[in-house]
Amino acid sequence: MKSLRIETNLSMEFLYNLTGIAYYSMNQTTDETLSTKRFDHFITDYVKLIYPKLPILVINDIELFLRDFSCFYIVLLDVIIHEDLAHPLDLICYLKKFSTHELLDLYIERIDTPMSADTDNIHLDKLLDELTGLRHEYGMDKKLYYEFTNYPEGVIERMIYAFEFIYHHFFAKNEDFLKQQLQIIQAKHQALLDENPEEFINAILFQSKESLSNEHTSIRIFVGYYFGDKISVAYGNHDEVYFFYGLAAEKKLYSDHHQAQYEELIKSLADDTRRNLIRFLMHAPHYNKEISDYLGITTATISYHISRLVDLGIIHMKYQEGKRIYYQVDSERFNQLFEGLKRYLYVDPF
Repeated sequence: MKSLRIETNLSMEFLYNLTGIAYYSMNQTTDETLSTKRFDHFITDYVKLIYPKLPILVINDIELFLRDFSCFYIVLLDVIIHEDLAHPLDLICYLKKFSTHELLDLYIERIDTPMSADTDNIHLDKLLDELTGLRHEYGMDKKLYYEFTNYPEGVIERMIYAFEFIYHHFFAKNEDFLKQQLQIIQAKHQALLDENPEEFINAILFQSKESLSNEHTSIRIFVGYYFGDKISVAYGNHDEVYFFYGLAAEKKLYSDHHQAQYEELIKSLADDTRRNLIRFLMHAPHYNKEISDYLGITTATISYHISRLVDLGIIHMKYQEGKRIYYQVDSERFNQLFEGLKRYLYVDPF
């Protein structure tokens, strides 16, 4: 399997912000809150802060694109990935090159309906009737479609204005903090992925690396600050697959296997013999007889404790001379276990 890389993208964070605003607005008149519907506190707190300051027309346009025209979110996601638009301003500049008809064609392609903005009106009516029947899933009806086709320039201008307004007045003010957190998240999760790719994929992505490597030519993994604990999968063209998950989904890494490891680490550190053995092997390799003489314990007892610590990964065989096997603390693994233990005891949000 090809080596995998954890990616972050400010445009995706921005898009998720917009989606949060749309759903928050939808739920203002219902008993459902944003957090219980599909988001958690990361995006909820942010949206609650900025929502009262947004002009109603901007809110309406965001709702139009990301609720009524719901598949447009996936269209924008495709654009961000395929055009490598790393920053919200890159996304906005790219959209300025689009016509509404082109965006509609991308939408139609996404929902796999044989329809084009230039289709004959009679045929279009029939197809729109079919599409209206799918409104519960795709959110678009005839009236909305005709608004897009009849006023293409106005629609695209409204969308760009809404995006620019939210970026410059709100998102940009939080951008430095967000970039810092994304760097921390990316580095930490890349280390977890490199340490055990199969376990990471099974825990975070709920699929095995074998099935992924056999079925998909391209795999990209995106972690987001505002994604919370959500995990989603999207499929692109040419057997591409994209995974999106939030930093809070990190807790899913703490499988039963990890839990057993951390419990064993705690037991090992509570044992006087193992603590002394770790201290002795921390800076230089030694073999059983040397360890036995130093600690004043039989070689059989030393062998038992070494075996348990080797299984845990704290100690490893450094080299062998004849029948003598020299052991030393694996500092890198030891540090990884301690970092994991900290997350196990207290899952920090970053």
